[in-house]
Amino acid sequence: MSGDYEIGYKKPPKHSRFAKGESGNPRGRRNGSRNLKGVVNRELDEPITIREGGVERRVSKREGIVKSLVNRALKGDVRAARELLSLAAQFEDSASAPAELPLTAEERAVLEAALARLGPQPASAAPEKEARPRSRPRRKPEPEGSA
Repeated sequence: MSGDYEIGYKKPPKHSRFAKGESGNPRGRRNGSRNLKGVVNRELDEPITIREGGVERRVSKREGIVKSLVNRALKGDVRAARELLSLAAQFEDSASAPAELPLTAEERAVLEAALARLGPQPASAAPEKEARPRSRPRRKPEPEGSA
């Protein structure tokens, strides 16, 4: 070992460093190890057999849970209805909303007549607040010499 190399914080001795090409985690994570999201999705995608109106059908567990929730809500279960509406609201998108149609000539004439009767509108009494860019809260400076 040479005497000119300083050993200390983030400077380990040369003899104890990892060799070239050697990983710091030789065994590492197992291939194919599962996380919770993958396990839940895999389990919910498994098929089950349900009976609807005397006919057996194979559906995913996910679909079976939704059918069960809908049936409980229809029977008057308020909690199931609330959960179902909350779930439906998560998946609603603006594309399902009806598109605005342009005004016809007759509708435009009625609107202009109504606006003429009302007269000119005064400017808003309270001006809108200017939007300030939000900044991150400032961090306290760390005292020198702390690790």
